[in-house]
Amino acid sequence: MNQVEFPVKYFHDNLIFNQDGSCWAYYEAYGIPYEFKGDDDKNTLFMRQLGLFWNYEEEKHLLMIPVYQNFKEKADEFKETVSGELKELAIDHTDDVVHELERKFGKNAVEYRYFIGVKLKVRHIQEGLKEMLYTAFHTFKNTAEQFGLLGDTQNIKN
Repeated sequence: MNQVEFPVKYFHDNLIFNQDGSCWAYYEAYGIPYEFKGDDDKNTLFMRQLGLFWNYEEEKHLLMIPVYQNFKEKADEFKETVSGELKELAIDHTDDVVHELERKFGKNAVEYRYFIGVKLKVRHIQEGLKEMLYTAFHTFKNTAEQFGLLGDTQNIKN
């Protein structure tokens, strides 16, 4: 039986360190309602993303992750939060909206989440590591000084 090694060795926040020594930074791109766009708009969006990829010279990933959502479940969650004098009217309106959405799109909608991954060069990783160590040291130093554990300190210059 062949065993496949999981490529991710470690991750921290948006950084992913792989078994092969590479490091990737991932960012989520918000606000692209792809599902409800026409074909021309979808093509325009695709061409813009393609342009971004061609103009940036590092290795990169574009992930488009579908998240399925049920209209009725979302509406039921919303209806639980409704209160006040117009509660019944709001619930009836929500039911009408769900009925229309299900008629037009089916029972489920697909929301897409977009992630852009960029492979970092060793130089970027070293700079990030230096910054992380510097921040960790100064956080410790400031906390220790705050509680009077180190006494007076000063930076040593080379």
